[in-house]
Amino acid sequence: MDRRDLWSGVRLVTLAPAALALVMFFVTPTYFRPMLETLVGLILLGILVTTLGVGYGLIEAGSWLFQKGRVVLGVLVLVGYSLTWLVAVAIVLLGPAALILLKPR
Repeated sequence: MDRRDLWSGVRLVTLAPAALALVMFFVTPTYFRPMLETLVGLILLGILVTTLGVGYGLIEAGSWLFQKGRVVLGVLVLVGYSLTWLVAVAIVLLGPAALILLKPR
């Protein structure tokens, strides 16, 4: 496997939470609807977009560091990326549930 293929795959994984959000929106629209109807949901979507952008930037920085031979810094950057990815996945999976639970009846 070529290094370019590896980094291309990692870049695609960066966008996985956005793809998951789209799938959830079309498969379970009643579950995901509060994310689009409430102010808190829109804020969560904004945080999601921000974490995806930061994650993609971290992947680019990690790739550059590995190419320059700075492996330790590259690994630290990828650890930061994994944290942003976990935040994005948590927003997609748990955000609608939290909004449903917090919604007054």
